Amino acid sequence: MLKFTFFILFLFINFSWASTATKFEVVNLENLKIETLQIGVKNTVIFFSSIDCPCSDSHLSHFVDLKKQFPEITFVGINENGKERIDEIRSYYQNKNLNFPIFLDKDFKVADALGAVKTPHVYLLDKEGKIIYHGGVTNSSNFNSATTFYLQEVLNDISKGQKPRRDFARALGCYIAR
Repeated sequence: MLKFTFFILFLFINFSWASTATKFEVVNLENLKIETLQIGVKNTVIFFSSIDCPCSDSHLSHFVDLKKQFPEITFVGINENGKERIDEIRSYYQNKNLNFPIFLDKDFKVADALGAVKTPHVYLLDKEGKIIYHGGVTNSSNFNSATTFYLQEVLNDISKGQKPRRDFARALGCYIAR
């Protein structure tokens, strides 16, 4: 019983810690300098991506479209794969014509703090840094096969001043390689 109590306490502490996030140190892929990513000015979508993950690749243009559709939302990509080389990562994203920044989480601190396990895995944080949605972008690991667009639905809800219709959906994709 004591082990079970500690396990429940551990889950509660981890959930509480991950339910609010405001500052992360990341590497800017454009200039390779360490920056502090500050959350808390406006609603922010943080999504985890990997250049080796076909699931991430198939959803990347959707993020570009969502950024155009929701300019009031900050979009931030985090490349999250310990087995990828920085020169390959930079080249990959430079060829994608993105309208938002991509950062590198060298020590997996952002992924660990938020609880990201797959790419693409998305988190929508409010102006105070509280997680209001996390999980999958769509109901398919391949964007072209998707029939339900979870993140877009939630962004539509909050842009109308409504409570998001869901706060979680299962993330489908590649596991983050550490």
